[in-house]
Amino acid sequence: MIDICINCSNIIQYIRPDGTACGATENVPNNRRMCSDGKYLYVTSYAHICGQEHFEKGYVAKIDLDTRQVVATCPTGWEPEGIRLYDGRLYVANTGGYAFSENHDYETTVDVIDPQTMTPLRSIDTGCINLYGEISQAGRYLCINSCGDYYYIEPKTVILDCETDTYQVFDFPCTYNTTDGQLFYTIGSRYSYITGDYTYYINTIDPAQGTVTQGIYTPEITEKIKQLTSPYELYISPYTRNIYFTDARSYATAGYLYGYTPDGTELFSPQKVYINPAHILAIPNYSK
Repeated sequence: MIDICINCSNIIQYIRPDGTACGATENVPNNRRMCSDGKYLYVTSYAHICGQEHFEKGYVAKIDLDTRQVVATCPTGWEPEGIRLYDGRLYVANTGGYAFSENHDYETTVDVIDPQTMTPLRSIDTGCINLYGEISQAGRYLCINSCGDYYYIEPKTVILDCETDTYQVFDFPCTYNTTDGQLFYTIGSRYSYITGDYTYYINTIDPAQGTVTQGIYTPEITEKIKQLTSPYELYISPYTRNIYFTDARSYATAGYLYGYTPDGTELFSPQKVYINPAHILAIPNYSK
């Protein structure tokens, strides 16, 4: 079963691999990101209300995948985004992304939660604001994007070690990030409201060594990414290590999907897909 957060509709939709709908959860408003342990689905929400529960900031909902009902919640910081499980703990990145329109600051913290009891354990202050976007996980390490404030505070990349709750910060964003289980591959998008310009960064991070290499896989793949008008997703298949990325282009017309093997061989000609192609998921071929 594939689980999909549909943010503005306040729905978590469940579908089979063939695309057939097989249920929904409709009481997690302003839902954002998710992870699962196979029995429960954990979903972040920007909302301050869930049923009879009221929260000062945001929260995480725990959903039983058998009943598709919310069975517990836990408060977080303002506007929580990426969420991951490690060694029986949930890690939730807070953004404070509504700071521009609400009376609070941007967040700098990652909340650690006990998923069994859905109670807060501690909060890790990264010193980097607006921890927005999906989180990639390579074993004990998490790759977290910090957007900055789009004016004077520059974006960053935070690599968090869940074994020690320590972190390393790099001076570039990782807006779109993925992993092969050992390394992180990132396309960072830095936007400035002052200039109206985007600047892109293409990097590979070794979290165990704390090192960064410019580019992804091969010079050919890196150059193709550089040619994109508006990168919108980056994904590496856990089964083949093939790499896929998308170009949203104008945000109002169809975007394109690209695919390459690790050695830089093109898997297919660029595929015209729908508007803002933003999420890719490889699933096993069960027909074999």
